[in-house]
Amino acid sequence: MVYLHGFRAPGKSDLCTFEEMAPTKFTKFNLRWLDKAAFPQFAGWLSTVKDDIRSAHCIACKSTFSLSNMGIGAIKCHARGSEHKNILKQQPSQSLMSSFFISQCGTSKPGDSTESANSGETAQPESFSNKKDKEQTIQLVTTNDETLKAEILWAMTVVEKKLSLNSCSNISKIFKCMFSDSTLAQQFQLGKDKVSYIIHYGISHYFHETLLDTLKNCSDITICFDESLNKVAQKEQMDLIARFWMEGNVCTRYYGSVFLGRATAQDLLDNFLKALSDIPLSKILHVSMDGPNVNLSFLNKLEEHINNEYPDGKHLIKMGTCGLHVIHGAMKAGLKSVDWDIFAILRNLYYLFKDSPARRADFTRITGCSIFPKKFCAVRWLENSDCIARAIEIVEPVMKYLSQLKHTDSKLKASLKTSMKDPFIKCKLAFVRSLSLQCETFLTNFQSEKVCVPYLYAELSQLLGGIIKKFIKPEKFVEGSALLKLDLNSKDSLLEAKSIDIGFGAKKYLKELKIADKTKLFFFLDCQKILQNLAQKIIDKSPLKYKLVRGLSSLHPSVMLNNSSIGLTRFNIVLEVLHNANRITDTVAERAKDQYLSFCSVVKERYQDEFENFLSDECNLELDNFYYGLLSKEKKWEDLWQVVKLCFIFSHGNASVERGFSVNKTMLVENLKEQSLINQRRAYDGIKSLGGVENVSITKRMLLAVRGVRHRYRADLMRKKEYLDKKTSKTQEKRKLENELQQLYNRKKKIRLEKEKEETEFEEKIQILEERRKSLL
Repeated sequence: MVYLHGFRAPGKSDLCTFEEMAPTKFTKFNLRWLDKAAFPQFAGWLSTVKDDIRSAHCIACKSTFSLSNMGIGAIKCHARGSEHKNILKQQPSQSLMSSFFISQCGTSKPGDSTESANSGETAQPESFSNKKDKEQTIQLVTTNDETLKAEILWAMTVVEKKLSLNSCSNISKIFKCMFSDSTLAQQFQLGKDKVSYIIHYGISHYFHETLLDTLKNCSDITICFDESLNKVAQKEQMDLIARFWMEGNVCTRYYGSVFLGRATAQDLLDNFLKALSDIPLSKILHVSMDGPNVNLSFLNKLEEHINNEYPDGKHLIKMGTCGLHVIHGAMKAGLKSVDWDIFAILRNLYYLFKDSPARRADFTRITGCSIFPKKFCAVRWLENSDCIARAIEIVEPVMKYLSQLKHTDSKLKASLKTSMKDPFIKCKLAFVRSLSLQCETFLTNFQSEKVCVPYLYAELSQLLGGIIKKFIKPEKFVEGSALLKLDLNSKDSLLEAKSIDIGFGAKKYLKELKIADKTKLFFFLDCQKILQNLAQKIIDKSPLKYKLVRGLSSLHPSVMLNNSSIGLTRFNIVLEVLHNANRITDTVAERAKDQYLSFCSVVKERYQDEFENFLSDECNLELDNFYYGLLSKEKKWEDLWQVVKLCFIFSHGNASVERGFSVNKTMLVENLKEQSLINQRRAYDGIKSLGGVENVSITKRMLLAVRGVRHRYRADLMRKKEYLDKKTSKTQEKRKLENELQQLYNRKKKIRLEKEKEETEFEEKIQILEERRKSLL
């Protein structure tokens, strides 16, 4: 069984409901036993006893019996009685149900239980003894629904705020003290075990089932995935994110995780298919991922698998790997192409003072500087410019500090001292910072979960063009898709080394250096090499290579408004790709093409103000909502809208999956089981998608989901037991076969030894006889 942190396995005493055991040796009647969903075996005949919470009443037998210290066991014992069984066989169920409601009206007391049957599921009683009893019954059912809602709200708060389960240990008592005049607070019963049940088997189950229902109604979805080490499980955790249309906008939701030992392409495929077994693969329009070779191999295998499963059906569409990862990797590749060792310098600066109050105090005392290095990340360049700026700012103080140290025997100090002596240290850092700043705009814009694919081509082309302009002659520079065909190593295209744009900061620090121009030339050549490798990596790995990326830019509002002819050419690319993948019919493609051109004309005539307002920085409207308002409500744009919806669920990057890893880290504790983490993530994501706990509507379906936690818990136990039984059976069968094999091997060996012994004896006899024969000659 999988448990959340702080969650124990229920023992025998847990056969009763969560808070039914009284402080004394006698148990109290729990109204949750009347819930036919949770305890169907008691439905129709079990009732309470007025003014006696330690007894139960059987409507069928017309008898009252004490619960003693057995709790629910006393009721089960009564139900097993032969007299009770015979009476139930003789009486029709409808009569019992009527008696059940009448009895409950007259005998139930509000406040004796933490939960009760759902008011939406109970039938109206045939008669009531009086108006007071009727009001008492309605109040009882309503109050217990409200209590359960309060418990669900608190359980969701535990998930949203990432509180520990132990924080709920005495929460019921605290609420009773805080709200002593509240009936709801008096009935509130929630401990660490119960909240674990509710989260694991109730809330998580509800949100995941709701998500599954939504995905099953979607015609197309995008799946994003990435892997990261789970330090608690010591396995690779592959998170899966679904991207789809719902109620007029594109949603990005956490679907689930799988845990891997090895992560070969085949392992990824097997676990990917297992995780998405509830979703038809033909629905998957696009798979978003980062760019290791193993992922590319996986994608090819997945494409082959889908084509084999649906030979005449919908096909997977490729759009390259995550553009964000490409930029991160390109920066790393560019800087690794020279021997500046920038990564080591920035890391050493940070770790020189990390967790060392003594060094910090000495540094401030010696230099008078009270600012310290920031953390550097070699594989994520979103915030590295601030780190590099801080490094430039403290170069002189660090040099002064290191020069006055008596002992510099550590590798870190020695390496840093050598690096600080480089006269170009500030120039190098300033040049790298200028590149980091140039990439940050793109990296920031595409961290979003919003619809960004129409902007991807323009933004990435602009970034690549800006980098190439730094070292290519203006007359050789081209724009758009022609950038991908540029020969970046052609001497005819390259600027003179001293004419390369190294950034304002680097130029300033370079002018301050009193060094020969020949020495400075080597610095310029290194900068050129970095720029060439950076640009070439983007060309080789970026999504710009895929024509679909260029085609999707046809849905950029500025293209529709100002360049409809270019937009139509690019939109034709989109239609061709979607049609070839069997995502749209030729009829839809033809109509969508005509509707695109017509809509561009309408934009200029009727919607120019709306488009200009959307393109302004003041507009807070999302692109999917913007087009939804313009296209979805008019039938004349029906086919165009169908294509636009498909285009908008393409993923522009893997930022949403990467953010999920940060969420995972906040939830990880020692001994946290794998399924527990998945369930917490599902609950957290469901709450987040609705805007927080206060915006979650607790529906009848959610109440039923939480009321059914015991059933799902027991079913889960049975599944685990069956799995363990099968595993044990296989182990025993394997051991039995191994024993039989060993016996056969032993017998074979014994027979062989006996045969060898017998042969030896025969040989000896033959030899003796031969010798005797020879002696007689």
